[in-house]
Amino acid sequence: MLFFIYCRDRPGTQDLRPRLAEAHWAYMDPYEAQMVARGPTLSADGEAMTGSLHIIGLPDLATARRYVVEEPFHGAGVYEAVDLLVWDDALGRTMWDFRSAATDPIRFLVISHANGDEPEPSLLDRLRAEWRAAPELIAAGFLRSPDDGRWAGFAMLAEVPDESAARRLVEASAAGLHGPASEVEVHRWRFGGRPAAR
Repeated sequence: MLFFIYCRDRPGTQDLRPRLAEAHWAYMDPYEAQMVARGPTLSADGEAMTGSLHIIGLPDLATARRYVVEEPFHGAGVYEAVDLLVWDDALGRTMWDFRSAATDPIRFLVISHANGDEPEPSLLDRLRAEWRAAPELIAAGFLRSPDDGRWAGFAMLAEVPDESAARRLVEASAAGLHGPASEVEVHRWRFGGRPAAR
């Protein structure tokens, strides 16, 4: 079962991240093969970390909740809030399958929150096909409540030039799924994981 886990940082905890980095990576190492994507969200200038995203395969909801609680940043109080949702993968690949020609890529996490009933399956199938043909998409999936399977929206990871481009990428899908009044979050994001040895 795939889970979308977005942990939002508590203000004033930036100094904790570098001190806990090795413990965080060591905690994540055994889950590497189960990851679809991972990495921090960033401030608008790309300098400060503002949260952590993990899209990961775990056996069940209880395991996913334990995964969140036992993660070192969570235990140290870095996170103010955690979004834990079921991820219905639309692309069938991981972030490591994505190929970029950019030397200094700019990437975004975009979350479109549902404000209505679940769309028809035919619409979801059409969007899957459109998203698979979009070269800028790193990952994309539909979101559901882990408790009752209720429709919760969708999220994308994309490599695009700026926030406006990220919003344009999601607008057509969001309008079709949720209507024009749907809430959309856009966060700078980068690939995560233990830095490569130099």
